[in-house]
Amino acid sequence: MPPYVIAGTDEAGRGPLAGPVVAAAAVLTIEQRELLLSLGLNDSKKLTAKKREKIFAAMCEAGVEWRAQAASPRVIDRINILNASLWCMKRSVERLKVRPDLVLVDGNRLVPGLPVRQKAVIKGDSRVPAIAAASIAAKVLRDRVMESLDKIYPQYQFAKHKGYPSALHRALVAEYGSSPVHRLSFRGARGDEDQLPRVKPGEQGVQIVKSGGYPADLSPVLIQLFDLFIGLDEHRVDGLKLLAALAHGDIEHPLFGVGQDVAHLLIRGV
Repeated sequence: MPPYVIAGTDEAGRGPLAGPVVAAAAVLTIEQRELLLSLGLNDSKKLTAKKREKIFAAMCEAGVEWRAQAASPRVIDRINILNASLWCMKRSVERLKVRPDLVLVDGNRLVPGLPVRQKAVIKGDSRVPAIAAASIAAKVLRDRVMESLDKIYPQYQFAKHKGYPSALHRALVAEYGSSPVHRLSFRGARGDEDQLPRVKPGEQGVQIVKSGGYPADLSPVLIQLFDLFIGLDEHRVDGLKLLAALAHGDIEHPLFGVGQDVAHLLIRGV
């Protein structure tokens, strides 16, 4: 009789004023679960960034089955953050290589349209190892995206606050206005409501991108990037080159491989 497969799913980034929301789904074997628990597996919010990276690396090395999906700020503005989060969860589960018999969803809502038996688990990221693993994958991936965006829009210091509405972030939005990766439907994301300049990539980011021979104005692709799939791959590619290649519409760039999902290349570091 085949094993009963349980998947966990969770999201990261519902509260920020900028950047994508990312959700992930994960399936753990008994051995993988015990390994990750021995490393301190828990709700990603309760772990340091260094600890999350360590556990995420262990997940990849142990062959944990996981997938992730992100939704861009424009998608969030169009369908709202709750619907965007649930959509990302749905896509993450659907992209798993193994079909789960049961999906445990962090929180108090089920995922609409998911053709699999599911159960909502309040504080599931602290109670269910598979949800905790999904939580860590989503958080690590989202943090890496925000660190890449920090290089393109250095004036917002995204690497420090990851887009969350800290006092520093609010002050920078008030000074510079919104960027193409801010969620304009969120209170506080526009800065001065009477003056809403559209910020272009910062000088530092432009220089980094130009050094690789890619176009400096990446704003069109930034609107689309986070709608693409994030999956596991062995490649190591600089995140800025990924963004730039996407700006070319170069989905079948040799760095990525023909027909592969592209945003997964952020996984191995940016």
